[in-house]
Amino acid sequence: MNSTMSMNLILEGLDIFDEFEGNEIETKIELYPKKPDLFTCLLKKNIEESKGFLFKLIPKKEEILNWTYYFDRYSYKRWSKFVEAYTLIYNPNKEKFWIKIKELPENIKSKNEILIRKENLVRIERKMTKMDSDLILQRKIKELGKEIFFLGTIKRYKVYLLLQNHKSGRYYSVSADRCQYKKFTLSQIEIEYKGITKIRKIKLETAELKKIVTQEIFILSKFLMKKMGNQFKLKKTKQTKFEWLCSCLDQEKSR
Repeated sequence: MNSTMSMNLILEGLDIFDEFEGNEIETKIELYPKKPDLFTCLLKKNIEESKGFLFKLIPKKEEILNWTYYFDRYSYKRWSKFVEAYTLIYNPNKEKFWIKIKELPENIKSKNEILIRKENLVRIERKMTKMDSDLILQRKIKELGKEIFFLGTIKRYKVYLLLQNHKSGRYYSVSADRCQYKKFTLSQIEIEYKGITKIRKIKLETAELKKIVTQEIFILSKFLMKKMGNQFKLKKTKQTKFEWLCSCLDQEKSR
């Protein structure tokens, strides 16, 4: 069963249509100090106090949510470089886990620095076991016809809000996280498209839709950097969590 993992709770009860089903559209911002809870609380306050801003909190959906999950990252080699194969997402205390497959990001070549990736997310309704991970690994090796490597486990704590552009009817999540791999840590903000109110759905060509959505993400990121830039060091980035993990492994080797 496909699932929008992180936002399924906060989206519950909203009549939303995904204009880019099977794709992830987002922008990333480095966050320092690495304090995702503080950042999200201050951002919420800024949005509530900003009159006339395009984006707003949704009534009865204003709460800040959070989760902690573990991401087991698997890879294969292409031309001596690691390429993302798939990820197992789980929490040992939760009766569910996910298999996530992402393609390499399509970079929108503009100052907006938006990343678009095809994404397949399968949810399994039980605790993940060692047998599950072993069977999935063998199946993926057979599917790809390549040797697949386990790279490492990232522990990810994520805090997020759901916002709506009140003119277009589109929903976006704004999240701040803290990722840990051994002694390495990373904090990023992600602004991600989640869908549009069904009653506002319009028929447009994919290229035109991408242009509209990337512009809306850019407006939101510009607001965020302006309002929060005095309290945090914020920097646009295209680094994915997989690329960050690979850089951690390179640093370990060089020691």
